[in-house]
Amino acid sequence: MKTARATALAARIAAAVFLCSVFVSLAASLFEPASAAVRYVNKNTLCSDPAGAPYCSIAAAVARASPGDTVAVAPGTYSGQVRISRSGEPGAPIRIVASPGAIVTGGWRGFDLSGASWVTVDGFTVERTLNEGFRCTLCSNVTLSNVKVSRSTGSSILISSSSNIVLSNVAIDGSLNTGIDITGSTNISVLGGYVTRSGLRSSGKTRNGIRFSSTSSSLVDGTQVHDNSDIGIYIINGSHGIRIKRVSAHHNARGYQRIAAGIEARSSGNIVESCKSYQNEDSGINMRWGGSDGLMVNNAAYLNGDHGIDVLESPRPKIINNSVYKNTTSGINIEGDSPDGYVYNNISVDNALSTWRKKGEINISNSSVTKGANYNIVSACCGGVLYVYKGTTYYSLATLRVAHPGVETNGIQALPGWVSASGSNFHLTAGSKAIDSAKSDAISTSEISRDAEHKSRCNDSATSNTGSGAISYMDRGAYEYTSSCP
Repeated sequence: MKTARATALAARIAAAVFLCSVFVSLAASLFEPASAAVRYVNKNTLCSDPAGAPYCSIAAAVARASPGDTVAVAPGTYSGQVRISRSGEPGAPIRIVASPGAIVTGGWRGFDLSGASWVTVDGFTVERTLNEGFRCTLCSNVTLSNVKVSRSTGSSILISSSSNIVLSNVAIDGSLNTGIDITGSTNISVLGGYVTRSGLRSSGKTRNGIRFSSTSSSLVDGTQVHDNSDIGIYIINGSHGIRIKRVSAHHNARGYQRIAAGIEARSSGNIVESCKSYQNEDSGINMRWGGSDGLMVNNAAYLNGDHGIDVLESPRPKIINNSVYKNTTSGINIEGDSPDGYVYNNISVDNALSTWRKKGEINISNSSVTKGANYNIVSACCGGVLYVYKGTTYYSLATLRVAHPGVETNGIQALPGWVSASGSNFHLTAGSKAIDSAKSDAISTSEISRDAEHKSRCNDSATSNTGSGAISYMDRGAYEYTSSCP
C-alpha cells in the first residue's frame, strides 16, 4: 500500500513537471521576436503598395518594417521623400539597403528620420532634393553608410538634437548649403568619405564643408574636406570635445575674401591631430576668438594663404609636433590675448618670405607669452625672419636666447632634412636634426606617443638621443623617422 502511494505521488509530480515545462515553453515562444523579414522594393517590376510583393516605393516598405527587418531596394530612380519614424532595437536594427544604382531624388528631402533609433541606411545615391538630402532630428543610434548626396538645396546631411550617429564613407558634393551640418548633438562620428563644393563662391552664398554647433564628444576621422566655399571644418557655439583626426583639408576658399581656413575652432577644448591642411585661402588650422585649450598635434600645414597654424584670442593653446611650411605669413602664430600656451617640437620652415604681413617662422605676441616655447626647428631662406617674440624680430635663435633666456634653449636653427618639401613630403631623412631630439613630456597627452601616421616612436640606432622625457628618442615634427627601425 505504501509502495502504491509512493508510485501515485511520483506520477503526479512527473505530470506537474511536464505541464510546467509546456507552460514555460509556450510562454517563451510568446515573447520571442518574430523572424526578421526582408521587404523588397522594386519599382521596375510588377509591384504593389501596400501589399509589397514587392513594394513599389521605399516609403511603403519602411512604414511596415519591424525591428530586425531589412528593406532591400533594387536599382532604379525613386522620386519623393522617405520618412522614417519607426525604430529598431539594440541588436535588431531596421536596415534600409540599396543595390548599386538605387537613386532617391526630387523630394523635399531624400530621407527624413524623425525620432528614429537603431536604423541603418546604406548604399543610396540622393540627388536634387529641395531641402536636405538626409535629415536626422531627435534620433539615436543611427548609421548612414556608403551614401552619396549631391546637389541638395539644403544641407546634404543635417543632424540635430541627436546622439550616437555614425556617418561612414559618405560622399557629399555640390550642396547649396553646408555639406554636413551638426547642431545640438553628441557623439557624432564622421568616418572617411569626402565633402566638397558646398555653397557658392559668391557673397551671402558661401558655406562650410562640415560645421559643428553646440555639439560635444564627436569625431571626424579620415575625411577629405576640400574645395568648399568657406571654412572646411568649422567648430562654433560652445562645441567641445570635437576631435578632427587624419583629415585632409585643402583648397577651401570664398574666392573674393581671404577668410576660409582648412579647419577652424571658435570654441574651447577641441583637438586637431594628424591632419594635412594645405592650399586653403586662409590659415591651415585656426583656433580663434574662444578656441581656448585647443590641442594641435602631428599636423602638416603648408602653402596656405595666411598662417600654417594660427591662435587668436584663445588662451592655453598646445601646438606640438607639427610640420609647417611655406605659408604666406608667419608659420606658427599666437596673438591677441592668448597666454599660457605650449609650443614644442614643431618644424617651421620658409614661411612669410614675400609678404608685408606678419613675419617669422614663429610669432608670439606681447600678450601671448607662453608657458613653454622650446625644442622647435626653424629655418628661413634668404636671411628671413626666424622669430617674432613679444613684438621684436629675431633673425637667429642665438639673439633670441640672449634677449629672452629660457625661450628656445633647445631650439635648433637648421634645415629640417625633409624628403621633399616641394613635393609635400615632410618625412625625415637620415641625419635630420629632428631625429631623436624632441621633448616627449612637453605636455601630458597620449596623442604625442605616436606620429601623424600612427607609427610608434622609434629609436634610430645611428642617431644620439638628445631629447628629453621618458621617450628621449622621439622626433620633432609630424612624422617619425623609421627607416632603421624594426
